[in-house]
Amino acid sequence: MEQHKKIFIIIGVMLVFCLKAEGLLNYTVEFKGVDSTELDTALKASSQLLNLSEHSATSLGVLKRRSEADVTNFVKVMHWLAYYNASISYKFENENGSIKVIFTVNPGPVYPLANFKIVEATSTSSESEPKENCSLYRFDFASFPLEEIGITLGTPAYGEVILHAEETLLHLLAQKGYPHAAIKKRNVIADQKEKDISVSLTVESGVRAWFGKTVIKGNTSVRKAYFRKKIAWKEGEIFNLDVIKDTQEALETSGLFNSMLITKGQSDPKTGELPMEIQVNESKHRSIVGGVSYTTARGVGAVAEWDHRNVRGMGERVNVHATVWAKTQDGRVSYVLPDFRKKNQDLIYLAEVEHEITEGYTETSFSASAIIENKINKRLNVSYGGMYKWISIRRSENNGVFNLLKIPLQVRWSTANSILDPTSGYSLNLKTSPTMQIRVPAYFYCPTTLTGIIYIPFSEERRFVLAAKTVVGTIFGSSRHEIPPSERFYSGSENTLRGYKYLTVSPLDHDNKPTGGRSIMVFSFEGRMRLSETIGFVGFYEIGNVYKSSLPEFNHKQLQSAGLGFRYHTPIGPIRFDVAFPLTRRNKHQHSKDIKAGKKPKKFDSLFEAYISIGQAF
Repeated sequence: MEQHKKIFIIIGVMLVFCLKAEGLLNYTVEFKGVDSTELDTALKASSQLLNLSEHSATSLGVLKRRSEADVTNFVKVMHWLAYYNASISYKFENENGSIKVIFTVNPGPVYPLANFKIVEATSTSSESEPKENCSLYRFDFASFPLEEIGITLGTPAYGEVILHAEETLLHLLAQKGYPHAAIKKRNVIADQKEKDISVSLTVESGVRAWFGKTVIKGNTSVRKAYFRKKIAWKEGEIFNLDVIKDTQEALETSGLFNSMLITKGQSDPKTGELPMEIQVNESKHRSIVGGVSYTTARGVGAVAEWDHRNVRGMGERVNVHATVWAKTQDGRVSYVLPDFRKKNQDLIYLAEVEHEITEGYTETSFSASAIIENKINKRLNVSYGGMYKWISIRRSENNGVFNLLKIPLQVRWSTANSILDPTSGYSLNLKTSPTMQIRVPAYFYCPTTLTGIIYIPFSEERRFVLAAKTVVGTIFGSSRHEIPPSERFYSGSENTLRGYKYLTVSPLDHDNKPTGGRSIMVFSFEGRMRLSETIGFVGFYEIGNVYKSSLPEFNHKQLQSAGLGFRYHTPIGPIRFDVAFPLTRRNKHQHSKDIKAGKKPKKFDSLFEAYISIGQAF
């Protein structure tokens, strides 16, 4: 320190001749001895000198105070990164009328965790407390596995690891019935001889709590019986923080409330009973929405929807949906009974009517179904049910009326973080629908598809995401000719094999009409770049085909497409505009007279297709 004082005095004399007229000191900061990028970043982030560099120091005294404050901050940063024997010094140097503050850092070794103990604080129970109530106050910390709170002895004693262990410990205690647990004391001891760290946490577990009575406030049209179905705890059960979170999530995702708060009262010190309160503010349960979309193949489309999310006070939902394109009209009505027979299981009644004109057929259809959808957990959904479907087909090689009985089954596993704009996770979706024609002649077929999607972010901000999708499908059972044309596989749309005309990726007959296939295999890749909160761009490539055979043919000619897209991100999902180019444009089949005349075949596919809609392609 004497040496520092001498340097300080010398620099002070020199600066008398260097100061600007207004008396402000400009300075720069330099670090020496720092080899770790992580350490360098942490030191600079905590430096007052750097954070206040836009404000020049008014005197050497101010500059020295900032430097000494930095030394204190740097020691804390070094301890946080497990450097418990670090030394830091600083000095001033004059450099062309400016002052350079040089910090010399000697980090020393990273100290490992040698010991980690959890001890119980002195019990708050009184001397007269009956012995049978002692369990209300004590938790067996001695047998608590350190792995459960993320502690592994012998690894670096990072401050982040220790704090995370504290948070995890309190969360685990709240799961086990101790909502009032608290860390009373933390001792972190550095053994400079052994060069390791010992940590001791003193924890007061508090009273072990049981769920008491639950009071519901603020509901007007939603019946209290609905809340009882959604509440994940029962009166008298041991308190568990996770079931409170599950209940909160179930109520929030219902769409019935603008806001919702679950609070716990004071637990009874003798019984541990903990009263609960649910305070809600109901939202409007009816809504009307509308929208438009556009593709070059289908023209302008419009969609309208009316929704009632609380028909009888128990969260029953009625939805009326209509979509109109120039050649496609679709309408459906659904009625959903939530928590049918058990929690997280819905019964869905659905009626749908559709009229569609495609290149390959004209279809008019009606269907009625009853589906049970079971949310096994946050990632796994299973649905099954029964369906009757009436189909009338014209303009195809298999015209007629079909009466079908179906058993639709679906299993979906998803870790994706969003429905309309996912940036991480993956999903697998298996759909199958055993189908029987009940009119004579009766026959059976079973369409099955497996869709896999993955989203790979390339930064923590998720500004660039690589998305990939695979669709594989087959129809086994009856011959392709017996299967109604609209029940076969087609591709070419705003979501699969963009760039090809709507539902024309299929085997073609001699009149260039799509006839549909018995199998499908398509791979899609999309790079998504988000430049700001609202603006984004994508580039995509897709390859695949639809095949006559019941299994995809790898040696068959594969159709390819590529394109670019623009995204405008909104709270309800991104508005997308895609332009796709078919890279494998198909020729139209020629009649013999055209071949003899030497005419060149015309292209079946357009130069490009454009799409405007809401939501990502997948």
